[in-house]
Amino acid sequence: KNKHPVGVDLLEFDVENYFLLTYHSKTFDETIKAKLDIEDERGASGPEFDQKLISCLESLSLFRFHNEQAVAQLRTAVKKASVLRQIDREDVEMMYTVWEEQDCPLQADIPDEPLTVKQVLSNATRVQDNYFVSPLGNVPLEEAVTLDLDLINQWDRIGVPVAPMPKEQKIDAS
Repeated sequence: KNKHPVGVDLLEFDVENYFLLTYHSKTFDETIKAKLDIEDERGASGPEFDQKLISCLESLSLFRFHNEQAVAQLRTAVKKASVLRQIDREDVEMMYTVWEEQDCPLQADIPDEPLTVKQVLSNATRVQDNYFVSPLGNVPLEEAVTLDLDLINQWDRIGVPVAPMPKEQKIDAS
């Protein structure tokens, strides 16, 4: 019996970019200390956000970024999540269920009569880039706020620990 619950814990250390990865499973308990190639937060190169990317994200998520702080926080989250790409998953067995103790039998995925892509997409009310658009509320939003893209893409490089405060915006009540 394991003393720990089954799963993976990823603990961040701020010392020399080390991360402590603890894996608890039925078969073994292992703690791995791995140094990941990331730069200091202030010098780290995160993704560059431009107006086209922000508009695309707003359209896909149905969420409006009203200020620089919201976009800067998203940029920080993307930068921190990109570290996960460096974790070696080569010898890790794929999981089909989150419960290691319970079997999850899978049925063979063999179609009786395969449909062509054209036939499948003919069922969609709206198609974009050969994908269904659902819900139909995913429509491009008009540009309502002009964001300071330089501030968004530079705030973490200037040594500020939190995202910049949003600009005061005048709302047109007409």
